Amino acid sequence: MNVKDAARRLNSSEAHLAKVFGKLQKRGWVSSVRGPYGGFSLKVSPDEITFLDVYELFEEVIDVNSCPLERKSCPFGECTFNRRIRGVITDIHRIMRNTTISDLNLNTEVHEEKNDKSR
Repeated sequence: MNVKDAARRLNSSEAHLAKVFGKLQKRGWVSSVRGPYGGFSLKVSPDEITFLDVYELFEEVIDVNSCPLERKSCPFGECTFNRRIRGVITDIHRIMRNTTISDLNLNTEVHEEKNDKSR
């Protein structure tokens, strides 16, 4: 897939997607071919890339043991949210860690075309 086509399909900026693909390439997940017929393709199996991997590449590492409000000390002496919020964060972390790119249905356009033809 080339950046121009991806930008059109996602209604996004080509410059932004070029940076995204650059990060993915630097991580070793995609390879690129230059030129008018060039583009990017997955270099590894989508089963090897988790949603958590992608999130942490572009955002930050999720620390399930840190304060969810990013405070060094609690003004109440003991965190009133700790158990519940930490449980939610831990659940989200687990789901992201256990969801791979292949689990996501990223090829919706192909499926929509097939469904339209069957009507």
